[in-house]
Formats: sequence, C-alpha cells, structure tokens
Amino acid sequence: MGAYVSLEVCKETTLAALGGIKKGEFEGDPDIAGIGIFASFLAVTSFALCLSCVIVMLNMLKHRVVPFCCWGQGIGEPAKKHVTKPTFSEILQAMVLSCSDAQIFTGAAYAVTLRFFAGCLISAYHYNIVANMMLLTCATHLMAISVVRNYWESPWLGGLRVICKTGIFLVTGLLLANQNASLEDAFPTEIPKPGTQNSLLFLGAACFQSQSPQLQHTLDESFRDLKGSIVLSSPGNHIEGWNKFLVILLWYSAAIAMEIAMFIRRGKARNGRRARIVKRFWTIAVKLVKGPFEKFSRKSTPIEASPIAPPPRASTQGRKSTDERTIRGIKRVGQYTLAVYSLGSIAICVWTVVESGMYMAKLRLWVQRSGWLALNDQGLNPENDPTSFGQRNEEPQRWQEYA
Repeated sequence: MGAYVSLEVCKETTLAALGGIKKGEFEGDPDIAGIGIFASFLAVTSFALCLSCVIVMLNMLKHRVVPFCCWGQGIGEPAKKHVTKPTFSEILQAMVLSCSDAQIFTGAAYAVTLRFFAGCLISAYHYNIVANMMLLTCATHLMAISVVRNYWESPWLGGLRVICKTGIFLVTGLLLANQNASLEDAFPTEIPKPGTQNSLLFLGAACFQSQSPQLQHTLDESFRDLKGSIVLSSPGNHIEGWNKFLVILLWYSAAIAMEIAMFIRRGKARNGRRARIVKRFWTIAVKLVKGPFEKFSRKSTPIEASPIAPPPRASTQGRKSTDERTIRGIKRVGQYTLAVYSLGSIAICVWTVVESGMYMAKLRLWVQRSGWLALNDQGLNPENDPTSFGQRNEEPQRWQEYA
C-alpha cells in the first residue's frame, strides 16, 4: 500500500528523472486511471449516496422528525404488528449495504497490489488516483454504517464488516500519510496549470516517500494544526483529500459507537443481558433528567407537614406515567440527534464525492492533454478506452483471430 517504499528500496525499477523517457512514452494504466474504472467507482458511490438520501428522508418521515409532518409512527405510539414483508426503506438499505460490501473487495485489491506488487512501479499520478478512489470507498462505507438500521441483524456478519471496513480506513490513511514524507521534494498532488508540459507527477511515487511509516507522524501534525489539516489539507505537505479523510474517520468512529448502542438496544431476549443493560440505561437516564426538576420543585413549593395526617405519598401509577413521559422526551431528542447525525453523514459524503471526483477528472484531463501518455496501436489514449475493461487493446485482436 505504499508503506515502507522509498527511492533507495526501488532503485532498479523506479523512474527517477524525466530525462529517462520522452514525450509520448509514459505508460498509462487503464486498471487504475481508466475511464471505466473511474466511472464505476464514482457511479457506485453516487448511487449509494442517492439511496442514502432517500433512506434518511423516509426515516425522518417515519419518526415524524420533519417539522409539521403527521405521517408515520410517532414516539411512544404502539408499534405495528410484525410483518415479514420488507419495507421500501429496508430494500434501499440492502442495496446500500451491497454497494459497500462490493467496494470492500475492490479496495482490498488495490491495497494488496500496491503493497506487494506495484509499490516500486506506480507513478505519482496513478498513486493520487488510487488514494482518491479509496476515499470514495470510505465514503460508501460511512453511508452504509450511518443509514442502514439492520446493520447488526447478524452480529457476526456485522462485526466482520466493521473489521474489514476499519482495515480499508487504515489502508487509506497509510496511502495518504505516505505523501507527507519529510523530504526535499514534496509529493506532487497539485494539478499543474493549463499549458504546463512537465510535472513531477510522471516520476515514481517512491521518489517522494520514506522507508518509515508516516501515519502516526501525520496524525500528530494534524492534531497540532487542525486549521491547516481540516481547512487547507496540509498537515505538512499538501495532501489532496487528507481533510476529508480526517472528517470521515471521526464520523466513522462515532458511527461505530452509535451502532454498538443500537445493537444493545435491539436485544431480542426478554430478560437477556442486553435487555437488562437497556433497562438500566433508561433508569439512569430518567434519574438524570428528572433529578434537577424534582429538587427545584421541592425547594419552590415546600409541603407543610400536618401533626395529624401523614404526609402525602405519590401514587405508583402517577410516578410511572411521569417516567414514561420522560422516556418519550428522551427518545424524541434521540431521534432528532440521529437525524442530524444522518444528515451530517450525507453532507460529508457529498463533499467527498464531488471534490474527489472533480480532482480525479481534472488530473486525468491534464495528463491526457500533456502529451506524455503513450498511445495504443489505434493512436488512442488507453486510459480513455471504455471498451477495454482496463486490459490491453491487443486482447480484442487476439479474440478476432479465433473468430
């Protein structure tokens, strides 16, 4: 994944000077920057984003979070009878989960390829493409864990998903942090201005990396300078997408905590461990909410004790109804909090998809117009051939020989 790769390690396979190649001889890589690969990554993430927007709106309508809405089931109303037929929202959630699961394998494929096979061969240009594609993958995973309500329907499968997706986040962090090596020449991430013919983007990525991992160092620099990291995406060197990665990572951590809480709340055993945890939680929550109000009411309206009649005692039924109203109020606040959280996830994903997609599109366009890419036998840019599926153009000719 680019970790522990440097110019010293890759002396025999990494291009260290543009004098080694001429214009029109730089080999493109349709498996990374091909129009089909780029479009498929962007399409899957955009499709999951659109579905997530619909899911969030349906959930807000269902729980009457939308102002002036009376449709759906309100807080505290009796739940409908259990039905086996999936709802429209559940179908959409399954589709979002499928998009996320599919990108687990594509992201893992890129990680394994860069770590064990192409770490010394990949150019800085293709490295930037891979890093931003991994960001799109992280955005898809964030949407899945944020909007899918039955994520923990199968605890073992949900746990496996969390482990795999956390690994994808770690790989993405390593890819981005390796662009922050403290070397004389910073990793080229900026798109050159129109008309510029030469760029360090065509050099090997290992020319700008260090043999030591940079993730911890980059995270430390990011927390020391949050403005430079979040606003400028520059924890040291300018890393395209580092600010998005930090925000997604923080939101993803909150999502895991929230999903664990939902998993506990949905304990099916009537008197099981999770049910007892939920009951204990509501007991503590009611005391925390009602405690200050009860103290204030006792101080403001003191009860005069009578020497004959015993002090009045609150009825158990009245106390129970008061507790139920308090729980309904807490649930209402929870639903609004969940709605704000879901809308925040959507906003982060929109930001990532738009900016990363535009960055990759502009970077590909500049490389295409620079004149450095080698053309295929038909005189075309192999990275712009949507019919090749990322393969060499000699393959169709070979099949034609057998036809």
